[in-house]
Parts: sequence; structure tokens; C-alpha cells
Amino acid sequence: MKGYITGIWAYACEDQSIEAIQIKCQGRGDKECEVIAAPYKMLVKMGYKPIRCRKLEKAELSREYKIFNEIRPTSWARNSLKSLIDAGFFDYKHGQVTYHRERFFLCEASFMYILEKELKKIKNGLKILWDCSFGFGKRLAEISGKQEPCKFIMDFFPALGFGDILASRKEGRYEIFVKYFPWLEWYKDIDFTMFRGMLSGIISGFTDRDVKLKKIVKDIRGRDFILYLTEK
Repeated sequence: MKGYITGIWAYACEDQSIEAIQIKCQGRGDKECEVIAAPYKMLVKMGYKPIRCRKLEKAELSREYKIFNEIRPTSWARNSLKSLIDAGFFDYKHGQVTYHRERFFLCEASFMYILEKELKKIKNGLKILWDCSFGFGKRLAEISGKQEPCKFIMDFFPALGFGDILASRKEGRYEIFVKYFPWLEWYKDIDFTMFRGMLSGIISGFTDRDVKLKKIVKDIRGRDFILYLTEK
């Protein structure tokens, strides 16, 4: 949360020295959450000890970025976030989107890229990322009741901005084909562990068997960024 707010204010104020400190937290028993964002030196003068990030990743709004992430008609996705809210699949109240009381929030796609890039530098970092993502996927399946996993994935993830998805089962193996996945120049540096983990957890939760989408193929076809995920 602090990083999210820091980024917004640093961008809005055009000041990369801005950091943030959370002084109240509902998770710690406070009635509300409260975050203060200000230049690092100002926070120190106020008596706080904020975490300081000197090296920031930069995602350039390049020509390639605009091409790969432009809005295009889908081939398989039939639902938008609005249509699923209108249908009662998601709830939207007081500015909050929830699914079976699990809250979802807007997050820029670079989060997935940067998180995996950084966790690769830490011992067992990618395993922890996989396990957490897999657990979240299983939790989604658990709260959703018995459903066909391919249909659920094709309804759920495109509406949240993960691209145009075709999920299928061939010869007993699950395959996920994704067009228009959010592209960043770091796509060669990661294997989309979070995305694969979530999908694997969902399929495992619905089918009551251990499914791991460990194999990934990344491809550029014309103006399309494509992911192909399968079991080994």
C-alpha cells in the first residue's frame, strides 16, 4: 500500500524523493488506515523512519508499448468487468469491487513483472511467489463453488485485463492460450510465475488434482504478445 501511494504522489508531484509511511493500519487494530507521503527528508524531520528506494524501475511509453497494449476486439472473451458487475458476478459498492467478499483493486501490470524480477534475486523467491499465487488460485476456486475451470478462467481473467484467453483440456492436459497479455519490455526476463501459479491453483481447486502449468512459451506475432501455458 505504501509503495502504491508513494508512486502516485511522486508521479503527480514530479518528485522522485517522495516516500511514504503508514502510521495507522486496520490490520494492526486501528480504526482506519492512514499514510503520509512526503519528501524523504521531510518525513525524517517529522520523526519517521521511512524505507528509501533509490533505484526505481522505469517503464518507457515506447512505440512497442503502444502497439502491443492497444485496445483490440477479442476472439474468445465475451465479458467485461462492467458486464460481470451488472450480472452480479462481481459486487461493486462504495468504490470497492468484491468477489464473494474478496476485495479486488486496480493494479498496474508492471507489478507482476517487477515483483518476479526482484524475487529472482532472492533464494527461494520464485518458489514463494508460486506458492502464494497457487494458494490464491485455490482460494478463488474454493469460494466459487464447483465450476468448470476453463469457463471460469475465460470469464474471470479477461474481465480483469489479463488479455484474450482460450482455456482448454486436450488429452487430459490443460492448455491456456493468451493473446494481448499486458506487454512490457521485460517480458523476456520473467516466466510469469504469478499468472501461471494463479491459473494452476484455480484448476487444481476445481478438479481436486494437482495441476501445475509449468511450461510456458512467449511469442510475438505481428502486433500480438502471446503466452502459451501447459502442463509438462
